[in-house]
Amino acid sequence: MPDPRYRTRLASTVWLVYWSVLFVATHIPIDERLASRIPVSDLVMHALAYGLLAGLGGWRILHSRPKSLGWAVVFWGCWYAAYGFFDEWLQQFTGRNTSLYDWLADVTGVAIASVLVVLWSRIRQHP
Repeated sequence: MPDPRYRTRLASTVWLVYWSVLFVATHIPIDERLASRIPVSDLVMHALAYGLLAGLGGWRILHSRPKSLGWAVVFWGCWYAAYGFFDEWLQQFTGRNTSLYDWLADVTGVAIASVLVVLWSRIRQHP
């Protein structure tokens, strides 16, 4: 069984690397012809991207063993929502569109992932 500190560091590293990749990916201008070939809705992509961010963050939270998982998940969920708003706002300076619907999809992904993290934690505690 790996050292718990190793798992916390691994979870933190994966989470931060993903967040960095997400930041870069959301600020690269996209050719509309390429975007039209993606078989998944833009809103679904936003929900999945931010859901994965929150899920990886939740994995990190679970390994850091906070005193109150619920408050930690709520805090980080609010942080991701604020970050998603800032991320959408910044996109106007990179030749991409800023959209309230994209941000709402981001928040939806975060909310779903946050609920799943809490449920996963409860399932693990009470097999």
